[in-house]
Amino acid sequence: MLNPSPYGTIQPFYVHRNAPPTPAEKIAWPKTMREQIAAVRTFLSTSPQTSAQLASRFRRSPALGIQAVLGALEELGMLEEENGTYSLISNR
Repeated sequence: MLNPSPYGTIQPFYVHRNAPPTPAEKIAWPKTMREQIAAVRTFLSTSPQTSAQLASRFRRSPALGIQAVLGALEELGMLEEENGTYSLISNR
């Protein structure tokens, strides 16, 4: 089951659960950088997560892609990393 995302893409219904997804719930890693960023931001909006936790939400565990997106978001000041855990910086 899919729900509209606040970032303009479709997000899986389990995105708001803290439990790891079942294999049937995992989604494909998006093809475009814009969609990849939206997907990572959507998952981080629920709670801080490690790159491994984020990668586990997708089929084929896109570890390198996740790291690229996290690095870009951190460079842009949109998230912060502490002890390997990433969290969104809220708009103040």
